[in-house]
Amino acid sequence: MSGRRLRRWSGAVREKGLTLLEVMAAVTILALATSALLITINKDFDNSVESHNLRLAKMLAVKKMEEVLLFYTSESTTSTLDSSGTFESDGYPQFEWVVEDEEMNLTTDDEKKDGKEDQILYKITLTVRYKKGDGSDAEYKLSSIVEPPKRQ
Repeated sequence: MSGRRLRRWSGAVREKGLTLLEVMAAVTILALATSALLITINKDFDNSVESHNLRLAKMLAVKKMEEVLLFYTSESTTSTLDSSGTFESDGYPQFEWVVEDEEMNLTTDDEKKDGKEDQILYKITLTVRYKKGDGSDAEYKLSSIVEPPKRQ
């Protein structure tokens, strides 16, 4: 009688349990799903950092452009403007800026012959550069066109 009970019990174990192969397949599927999830989370984090750096670059560019435009539109001739620098004083030493200006004369040759005064505008381009997380260079450009004040 005890032999019968033992066979029934061991038979029940075989029917309800998992084989080693089934457990290994489940662990493999779980590992693949987890690794795919972690890769996605890592990419999302990298994109978040890039987005943050781009927002900072834009904010810093707007701030510096306001200073540059104030310089170009002021009537003071005693001050000078640096053409490049960093934002170290603002707490962002990893961001660098460069200002380039291009003089544009809108007066046509016919208007010049008629004695019309030159109409000068400046195209100002401010470039903010920084390093991405992968070490490559990134930049944000901001441009504006201004008319200098009339000097007397």
